[in-house]
Amino acid sequence: MSPQEALREAERRGLDLVEISPKAQPPVCKIMDFGKFKYEQKKKNQGQKKATGSVLKELTLSPATDIHDLNFKMKNAQKFLEEGHRVKVSIRFRGREMAHPEIGQMQMAKVIESLKEFGAPESVPRMEGRMLSGLFTPTSQLSKAQRISLVQAAEAASQEAIQRQTANRAAAGPGGGRRPPGPRDKR
Repeated sequence: MSPQEALREAERRGLDLVEISPKAQPPVCKIMDFGKFKYEQKKKNQGQKKATGSVLKELTLSPATDIHDLNFKMKNAQKFLEEGHRVKVSIRFRGREMAHPEIGQMQMAKVIESLKEFGAPESVPRMEGRMLSGLFTPTSQLSKAQRISLVQAAEAASQEAIQRQTANRAAAGPGGGRRPPGPRDKR
């Protein structure tokens, strides 16, 4: 079909003649409603953006993080979870803080408690070197049964870790496993 015939046919139908592949021999054209085509393409692209909207946001705490700072960070985590992002909460132990991982476990239990309405832990929080990490998924992406089971498993694991650490401290004796002071130790 010649270009003139295609244009007449498009005008007769009340549509547009759109060039699909200009580099082909002969060029490929299509008769369609171009405004509707652009609208559908825009909607399709918006749908793809929403599908890739799950971004991982990370919050870092320490065992010495004060309650006000913890609440501030939890508000940010709640906002991220409401937006549909996954949140990784890390508690970084530095220096002698490694001697008391139960403090970090208790802090992680507070985090789980404050985020349980907005997101559920994907797995049990665990130590990775000097970091205690927990990954939270928005509740909108999980069924209610999955959400309840994940929260219960994470709470049970954190309580178990706290009890294990307490038992280790008790077994170490009154000095906490430290040696008694010697004559050269400063007092």
